[in-house]
Amino acid sequence: MQYGVGMIRRRFLQSLLVCAGAGKVLTACSPPTEPLRFGANAWPGYAPLRLAEASGLISPERLRVLDFPNSSMVLSAFRNGTIDAAGLTLDEALALAASRQPLRIVLVFDVSDGADVIVGRPGISALDQLEGRRVGVETEALGAYLIGRALERVSLPLHSVEIVSMPLDRHESAFASGQVDALVTFEPVRSRLLEAGASELFSSREIPGEIVDVLVVREDVLRTRRADLQAAVSAHFEARLALLADPAAAAERLGARLSLDEVALRAALGLIQLPGPEENRRLLGGADAGLAQVLVTMSSRMKSLGLLEGELVLKGMLVADLVEAV
Repeated sequence: MQYGVGMIRRRFLQSLLVCAGAGKVLTACSPPTEPLRFGANAWPGYAPLRLAEASGLISPERLRVLDFPNSSMVLSAFRNGTIDAAGLTLDEALALAASRQPLRIVLVFDVSDGADVIVGRPGISALDQLEGRRVGVETEALGAYLIGRALERVSLPLHSVEIVSMPLDRHESAFASGQVDALVTFEPVRSRLLEAGASELFSSREIPGEIVDVLVVREDVLRTRRADLQAAVSAHFEARLALLADPAAAAERLGARLSLDEVALRAALGLIQLPGPEENRRLLGGADAGLAQVLVTMSSRMKSLGLLEGELVLKGMLVADLVEAV
């Protein structure tokens, strides 16, 4: 169940009426606390938090994980307040920040090491063959950044290809029907398309450290729901250990939810890095935080690709407090 803004507002007003009827001071009465609403697509890097929820490692009163069919819908839900926190890539987080969304990055879920790819139809075996071709891209999400970076490698501008806007849940059908000549996609779609005869033209392994998935939260949520966020971060790390120790058990719990069986989940885990608490502290904390320079470089590249407009305030975006407390 998704908790909408209207429902939250109604419950708040109801609580005020109860307080007033009891003759209490309104400022001493607070509305029922809803669980934190975390939204994400089916990317395998978010599996630990889903596993934490499914295994009871965090109370449902603290966290509700909402599944979305694609990243564009996650971004929209964050903007309109349907969710409090989201699993997004760094470039997506920067795009949100540029649209004046007050956000903070409090956890690194994973670093893609080959799981995000550009695949071509049979007969297309190199990036330079994409010139003038139709490329399926989830344009509001990671896909636009990945195709831009890939084309830079062969000195082709982004406008040299015909971008076809396409959400993740349509990738396989569009590729199979010939609507596109190439596709920017990721696991588990990647493996299924390669098995069907697609050629891998480019992957996140060729731009190490750039395709990073993070936990993005609203600034006010970090301030008012810190205890719940801390519980979610701690549960993520606990479930991460369980996932790595026994992928078969995790696949049994989450397989239908992620469209992954044990073999596919193991393959996906081989193409991403899941940093633990120590690595998270290095990436998020201090003046020399590992992601700080990545954000600067990525924002510059996104502007040059026409994916980002306006000035960004990057200072304070990375928050290490929650991972430092684990």
